[in-house]
Amino acid sequence: MGGMTFIINFIISSNDWGNFMQDRITLISKISKEDFQKLNYYINELPNNLCKVPYGKKVKNRYEADTLPYHFTIFSWSIQKEEELIEYLNEFTFQPIKVLVEDIRVVSGAEESYQLRFTLKKTKELYAIQRNITKRFPSTFYNPNNYSFHITIHITKDYNEIVAMQNKLKQSFTPFSITINCLELYKIYPAQLLKRINAY
Repeated sequence: MGGMTFIINFIISSNDWGNFMQDRITLISKISKEDFQKLNYYINELPNNLCKVPYGKKVKNRYEADTLPYHFTIFSWSIQKEEELIEYLNEFTFQPIKVLVEDIRVVSGAEESYQLRFTLKKTKELYAIQRNITKRFPSTFYNPNNYSFHITIHITKDYNEIVAMQNKLKQSFTPFSITINCLELYKIYPAQLLKRINAY
């Protein structure tokens, strides 16, 4: 496909996205220091003023609210599910998951914004985790048959800027693997750690 950039439109509208993300709890991957160095090799090629917080989240300052570490999301819930969720996760177990970071893409986001992201190859282990959670907490958005795992690098409304970033990273990008040994549950935004789950 050459250097063409494909923009994937989210099913969720801008207004729905704001409601969907307000007062959330999110279960994310914790990336080890060693594996973060692999991500950082590429992130360091970009300007320092990066922001991972999507538009439409009703925060006063997206950059100040951007306190989550680099990660990929497993699932997200309404804040009203906190007590039930903590109880569920107390019995939750998983084995270490090896994940392939396979590409760098741009997708469209809320309020006519664009997201630069590392895309991940879905594994049977990730599929199983989402499937099991969905059985307890049904979700269309995080349905494992539809959801695309990714690590957000930057979000902006400047299309030319985001495509320039993608092209720069693509020049040296080679797929690489990371291993997830820990999941973390956060309240957002700003991020507040609620629970950590280590692989066995």
